[in-house]
Parts: sequence; C-alpha cells; structure tokens
Amino acid sequence: MQMESNGQETVCWEGGQGLPWSDPAPPYAGHWGVQVLNTALRLGGVKAGLRLEAIVETCERATGLHDWGGEDYLARLRLSVECISAGPPLSPLGQLSASIVLRWYATNRLRIVDWVRRHPEVRSIPVVKPIFILGWFRTGTTNLQTLLGLDPNHRVPECWELSYPVSEHANPRRDRKRRSRKIANTLRLANWVAPEQKYAHEIRAENPEECFFLLANSAVSVPQIMSFQGYEYARELLRQDLSVPYQELRLQYQILASQRTAGQWVMKRPFHLWNLDALLAAFPDARIIQTHRTAAKAVPSVCSLSAIMSRPFAERFMPARHGAFFREFCREGIERAMTVRKTLSPSQIVDVRLDDLKRDPIGTARSIYRHFDLEWDEAHMSARIGQHLRDQKRRAMGQEGKHTYSPEQFGLTAAGLHAEFQDYESTFLHEPSSCD
Repeated sequence: MQMESNGQETVCWEGGQGLPWSDPAPPYAGHWGVQVLNTALRLGGVKAGLRLEAIVETCERATGLHDWGGEDYLARLRLSVECISAGPPLSPLGQLSASIVLRWYATNRLRIVDWVRRHPEVRSIPVVKPIFILGWFRTGTTNLQTLLGLDPNHRVPECWELSYPVSEHANPRRDRKRRSRKIANTLRLANWVAPEQKYAHEIRAENPEECFFLLANSAVSVPQIMSFQGYEYARELLRQDLSVPYQELRLQYQILASQRTAGQWVMKRPFHLWNLDALLAAFPDARIIQTHRTAAKAVPSVCSLSAIMSRPFAERFMPARHGAFFREFCREGIERAMTVRKTLSPSQIVDVRLDDLKRDPIGTARSIYRHFDLEWDEAHMSARIGQHLRDQKRRAMGQEGKHTYSPEQFGLTAAGLHAEFQDYESTFLHEPSSCD
C-alpha cells in the first residue's frame, strides 16, 4: 500500500486504485430540472433493471433477434453491468441513463450480427491504409479530424451513422434522416442534462465523430468510463484481450462503406492509444497520428469534461478521486502506446503537437500529407481550412459559455503533473515535431 499527498487530501493507493479517504467537495445535485427528475424517479420507485438478463431479454424482444455473435460479447456486457452496479453509486437518473445506454448499444449489436449474416459479402469490402488519430483525451484529436475531413477525398464517419450503423430504410435519404433524427433527440436530452458539455465538446448528428460508438457495440464502452465513473471498468478493459472487438470495429467500417462510398478513411478515438496493439492487429496497414499536449493541460481538461458528464448521474461526485484516476489512466495509456510504437516503422506514425496545430493548422495538415505521401491540393485545402477557421471563430464569438478548469479542482497540481510526465513531455513536446 502506498500513500501520498496531492495537496488537498491524503490518498490511499492499493491495487492500482485511488481511494480518497475524504473529499471536501460538496455534493453536486445538477441543475433544478435534474434535481426534480431525480426526486420524481425516487418517489416513483423506478427500477432501471441493471441486470444482464433484463437487458438481453428487453433487446431480444424489441428486435426479434437472438444471435449475439459469440459468448465473448455477453461476457463483456456482463462486465459492464457488474462494474456499474459495484462502482460509485449512481443517482436514479444515472441508473436509468446507464440502462438506456446499455440497451442502445446491445440493440445495435443484435442488428449488426443479423445484417452481416444476411450480407456476408460486406466482409470483402477493402479498408486500405486508414488514418487513425489518437492520443490522450483533450489533445486536439477532434480538431485534427475535422481539418482532414475537409478533403473531399477523405471519408470521415459522422455521428448519425456511427450511432446506428445498420440501415433502417431502403431509401438512402430517408435512412439518413431517420438515423439523424434519432441521435439528435438523444443529444438534445444529453445537452439538457449537462448543458456545459457543449462548451467542452459539442456533439452534433451531422458532425464527424469518433469510433467509441462502434466499439460500444462490442461492449467496449468509453461512455461508461466518461459518464458513469467507470474507474474499475476502465482497469478491467485494460486487462482484456480486445482483438475481437477491434476486428468487429473493422467490420462495422465495412458496413458503413457499403452504405456510403469510402475513399481514404480518417477515424479518431483517443482510447485507441491504450489499445494500439489491438488496433494494428485489425488494421495492420493503418497510418497513425498521435496528438500531444502537456499533462498539466490535458489531464485536468479530461477530468473536467468527464466531470461535466458524470456529475448529473452520480449520487456523490468526488473530484479528487476523479483526478487520481485520470492521472493514473493517462500514465497507463502512454506506457502501453510507447511499447507498441517500438514495433512500428517511422513511416507509419506521425506526431502532432496541439500547440503546432493551433499555431499553424494549414502547415500541420500539409506536413501530415507529406509524411504519409498523400496528395495535397494547396489552393483547395488552404481555402477550405481558412474558411473553416473563420466559421469556427465566428461560432466561438457567439458562444455564451466557456470551458474553464484547473488542476486544483481535481486534487492535482500543474507542477506535480509536469514532474510525473516529464519523460513523456521531454520526448514529444520539447523536441522538434516530426511534422516540422
């Protein structure tokens, strides 16, 4: 057992888990609407049904399907349920939301397995040299994917198709409208529960988004980590062999390509950093972009984003425990990725610093194209990126709120983070970037 002081409290570490003995932060009850809803759910005695058997039965009845595509999936789904039940207590709204999320992705799973059974030819659709953007959360992965997605030769997956990867109507226009409307309704509800989230990371139905939606269909759930304080769940995932879920990720991109032609895929998901070995086993010719930012900025930022998403669902949110987890989790991500990077050819991976991306987005994009030997249309891409940046600035000026945070909010300090991640920062942030 180890003990250390983080400046605000004493934290006990045992078995890799940060367990605060105390946390001075007051309970967070959410805005008045969330408080009213939680009270109503308590008084109504609503049961969320966080049992594997209940989820399986409900989804099978709703779809008329029963093939889950393997026992390994149900084992991972059971892990999700057990970790939620044994983890930090959720409020009634949190329990209900967790139940809805688990059923959403489980229903997707049944439909995916059924669709592939009826369309086995989808497995032959090529996925050639896809680009994956990964790195710590809050290191510019979203901004970079958006910039690269401005190239008409690139196929960037959008939120509506990632949320529901199986077609729901024979007419492509109606199908897109139907799936877009479903996720838009979900996002409106999420924004009502946590309105501050749009200032940290806004999700829209038509915007490019990340692979977490698709991996959740294999019961590998980043939303559980980010929204339901899934600390032990995250650790359990890191102990698992995720090669099958990543093969299923490839299959889901083949499904999306069958619906809308794919050229050069450009995907992103920070969590791939923790599972780079499984990603490369499924996509051996993948081209990797790893984004970088100082720990003193990235770690508190992801703590803040996850706190915004978690607090409305928690009976009691403990900031210091949250900070201790993400500090540990980010360290694990870097160490795992560095082990895998040693096996890669330098031509297969390029590093991008967030500061460089902000300072010179066109130059950064141009360097990525040069590194991967992609065709760069100077006039076209410069004009598109310039217009995007002007639109982005205009939207920011009209935005009422702002994402603000500090390390101290989560029992951390900038000096402590710099000292802990000095080896990482000296490697990727103090030397000339490979994009230079």
